[in-house]
Amino acid sequence: MREAEDGAESGRGRIPWESLRAGRHALFPNKSEMCYPQHTMRLLFVCTANIDRSPTGEKLFRGEHETKSCGTAPWSRMKLNRRLIWWADRIFCMEDHHRQAVLEIDPEAEKKTFVLGIEDAYRRGNHELEELLKEKVRECLSAC
Repeated sequence: MREAEDGAESGRGRIPWESLRAGRHALFPNKSEMCYPQHTMRLLFVCTANIDRSPTGEKLFRGEHETKSCGTAPWSRMKLNRRLIWWADRIFCMEDHHRQAVLEIDPEAEKKTFVLGIEDAYRRGNHELEELLKEKVRECLSAC
């Protein structure tokens, strides 16, 4: 029987692989009790030009989740596209017209697309913008 050899000199920590795979080891009596790392959510933030609001959202939630941002205007730093929509688990649009742009590209993204209702009145990194984003995004994530 193949065994893991963690602490082999002392003989401690030897776990029979077959019983672990079957979920019968004393540490994990049932496979359902085994701990698996949770999936990190992929969040996409969408605004008009990808200059202020969506990059602020991307930066705020980076580390806690995988994040990207984009814009809907032709001159956007990163333009909204099908690949970004498919990549995202949740899409956070600042305004209704951003959501419409997402759904024009991929109508099936409707259930994962949310409107935060944050108007284009903030500069990147603005404290009030950051607080609004934290509140609204966390509210959406907890409701999902």
